Amino acid sequence: MALVRNRSFTLMAFLTLGLGIGVSTTVFSFVDAVLLEPFPYRSTDRLVFIWGTKSFDVRRGLNGEVVEQWQKRSRTFESISVFQINPFTFSLGTNDTDSVQGAMVGTKTFSVLGVPSLLGQTFSEIEEEPGNENKVVLSYDLWRTRFTGDPRLIGRSIQINGKSYGVLGVMPRGFFFPDQYAKLWVPLTRQTGIFEQVQGLARLRPGLTIQQAAAEFEILNNQMMPSNTAGEQSGHPGIFSLYGVVIGKYEAALWTLFVAIMLLLLIACANVSNLILARGVGREQELAIRASFGASRWSLFRLLLTENMLLSLASGALGVGCAYWGVLMLRALRLGDIPRFETAHLNFHVVIFALGVSVMSGILSGIIPAYRTSRANLLVSLQVGSTTTQPIRHRQLRDLIVSLETAVALILLVGAGLLINSFLRMARSDWGFRSSNVLMLDVKLPSYMIWNHRLPRETFVRLNSEAVQRQALFAESILARIRTLPGVDSAAAAQGVPIRWSSVKATTLGVEGRLVTGSIGTWVVGPDYFRTLGIPILRGREFNAQVADSAPRGVVISKALAERLWGLSESLGKQIDVLELKNDGFSYLPEIQDRLQRKDTTIYQDPSAWQRVGGIPYEVIGVAGDVRMFGLQMDPNPAVYVDYRTWRFSLVENLKFVVHGELETQRFGPLLKGAVLDTDKNASITEIIPMETLVENSIGGRGSNKLLVAISLIYGSFSLLLTVSGVYAVVSFGIEQRTSEIGVRRAIGAQSSNILGLVVIQGMRPVVWGLVLGLTCAFGLTKTLQQFLFGITPYDAVTLGSVSLLLLIAACAACLVPGVRALGIHPMEALRYQ
Repeated sequence: MALVRNRSFTLMAFLTLGLGIGVSTTVFSFVDAVLLEPFPYRSTDRLVFIWGTKSFDVRRGLNGEVVEQWQKRSRTFESISVFQINPFTFSLGTNDTDSVQGAMVGTKTFSVLGVPSLLGQTFSEIEEEPGNENKVVLSYDLWRTRFTGDPRLIGRSIQINGKSYGVLGVMPRGFFFPDQYAKLWVPLTRQTGIFEQVQGLARLRPGLTIQQAAAEFEILNNQMMPSNTAGEQSGHPGIFSLYGVVIGKYEAALWTLFVAIMLLLLIACANVSNLILARGVGREQELAIRASFGASRWSLFRLLLTENMLLSLASGALGVGCAYWGVLMLRALRLGDIPRFETAHLNFHVVIFALGVSVMSGILSGIIPAYRTSRANLLVSLQVGSTTTQPIRHRQLRDLIVSLETAVALILLVGAGLLINSFLRMARSDWGFRSSNVLMLDVKLPSYMIWNHRLPRETFVRLNSEAVQRQALFAESILARIRTLPGVDSAAAAQGVPIRWSSVKATTLGVEGRLVTGSIGTWVVGPDYFRTLGIPILRGREFNAQVADSAPRGVVISKALAERLWGLSESLGKQIDVLELKNDGFSYLPEIQDRLQRKDTTIYQDPSAWQRVGGIPYEVIGVAGDVRMFGLQMDPNPAVYVDYRTWRFSLVENLKFVVHGELETQRFGPLLKGAVLDTDKNASITEIIPMETLVENSIGGRGSNKLLVAISLIYGSFSLLLTVSGVYAVVSFGIEQRTSEIGVRRAIGAQSSNILGLVVIQGMRPVVWGLVLGLTCAFGLTKTLQQFLFGITPYDAVTLGSVSLLLLIAACAACLVPGVRALGIHPMEALRYQ
């Protein structure tokens, strides 16, 4: 058989197609798992999320009572539920390894999703009644691994965070909400969660759209709370499709990668096609002999194409094996928080895809060479033999394929270069804070909160004021223990840290008798916060250990706010008022409530409608550098930092602690947990994570940049390798076919430089034309990468020039190697073949 006789050709073609099929099948495995696998919900296209802001990336909370009012008034939604998107870690025992992540969801959540339980039942209105809230629904994986899949578990009690919870049901395999990490669900009610900081989940009525729902919500929101004329975005809810939130930001990235990988497979097919063309010159005498014995041109065409199909199917088997290990490798790298990414595997769909790609590759790489070889003048080939100089028709076709291959490779390399350049710019960007050698500890506080609104007003205010003080004492006790641990340089507590912010309030300020609004955030932090995170204090000082009880209290403002109000050098000692609409500590005053109900938007510009928070002014004691709290894609907003020990709204469920020093998470984690649990055994640790990891995850999470970069490196390297090997193979086979010609040139006195120049020029000519074509196409095609780029345009001259130069040098090297080898051909030995 021809494939067995020509082993070097067969091996090169086998490896080229096998790697191309393997890489494409690997990427399709993730496309299938993430994008093509149906969601585990009923009519997913009708499910939406509701944030407290119209910004897709800023998922600000809503008031649960407002959501309940929307449910009563809405005509576009069948039902609405609430949940909290913040991660919750639940301990199933005394061992840390028994801790799992879960979610707090409203009792209607499972019915809104339209997913019944596999065993038992899900939440109902019964769990909203006080005393019935300690119920739990388990995921299938947790039920199988932690509880051995025991069906008798339904109705029994298990220990969660030291409390007894009755198991209501088990969800089906593959179910996830709100993300793939949640392994159990507990009810979110006024008794169990922060009902003022929830997100909404809703199901549209059949035939209605998100745009119709958004228009209705705008009307309902204006009826319940007039629009803020200052343009504050936080006052308007945003509605987003569940698919768009969970998968949408990764969809374009995965399809872009898939298209890039299929282009890479085309390069592999072009390489094999060129190899077959070069080999076809040597087989013309064989085919002429077959024709002389009566073989038709159709039978010769069928023979050549069948040989190539056998080769591609064998390569497909290699590709499936490569894909198996490729999927395992990418899953192990954990390149992003893409839902269902870890479920990718070689299922039936993927194997069928690999088979289809193998057949397609066999046809694409073999049909043109088979046609051209079978249509050759076989009589001339039989008379002259196969050792003549290669026919010009073959050389032109091979050059054309090399040009197209080079153009596609250039486009892929430019795309990979832009993504890598963008990622490096993100990694080197100034966040405004220090992430190295800083650990973040997220602590779920003991039940200090008072949510019973039926209490007398004075009692409610007093109890919550006492709870705030207990919370501050709790934080200070933990910090006192942490600061004594070996290796700790500094530590601080706050309601939120960069990237992992949990509580930020759009603030209205009073400055010298005028109202100041417009995306000003209030950040509640403690002493040493700026020093621990390395946020520079440009003027003045940060909060110290002493608490000032008399007015004015100290406040630190950001550089952006200082320059907006007075200028950086004039800010210290200035007084500002942090304002709120007039209230009695429990509800708005009647005249304020009346104006809100009448949708009197002038209230937001009326200084008489506002009062100082806490009844006292603040004095600027320091100016801090600007911080990108929400990630690199958003510019730093003007910010006011207040001391949580003097801020009466510091009542939250979770506090963040940041610790700086020479710390190792594995060694230092148990010490931090001990410091918390020794202070109060009812507290729990939600997360311990290095700030560097948070930064890396933030870079990787947006548009799946880490995944794009990782696979860009793979297909960029493969495209360069395939192109160089293709050029090398064409030039090498060309020299083999032109051995006698080179011998004649050497015999009549041609210099080595002339021979080498001839080989390189003829080998580089199609490469140069391919570069021109590739650059022309790249200007249009790379525009599709705009949404994935940061700090760089799709037409970056440095990237385009560098990639072109790299490809040019690599191709030149691929021509030089066989060219140098051609210089060793002895004239007499070459002429012996003539």
